[in-house]
Amino acid sequence: QFMLSRDFSGEPAGKYEIDGKEVYATIYDLTDLPAEKERYEYHRSYADIQLVLAGGERMLDTALANCAPMGEYNDQKDIGYCTAETGVELLFRAGDFAVFFPQDAHMPGCRHPEGGDSKKMVIKVKL
Repeated sequence: QFMLSRDFSGEPAGKYEIDGKEVYATIYDLTDLPAEKERYEYHRSYADIQLVLAGGERMLDTALANCAPMGEYNDQKDIGYCTAETGVELLFRAGDFAVFFPQDAHMPGCRHPEGGDSKKMVIKVKL
């Protein structure tokens, strides 16, 4: 309901409370995106709903089971990093979204092949 409640493409970057720490959103203005990052990320406590609001974004997705960990998992920030040999490329335009669960490693924030800036909302849903 929150995603559909209004057009967020004109909203400023920042956090938006939906249901306290159980569900919240963050809007990001992304410029100068890299063609690819060096690592995937994963979460244990929250699912990510990544919604592109404007522009485009490239993300990679793979099963966490395909990954080799990089460093320690950060419980405070609910994030860990890993590397993987394989991944599925996902190309997003405004209005496209994906949901990533704890069994998914994902690499968001990569430049769309057509270039340009991106604006997106990430909704965190406590599991």
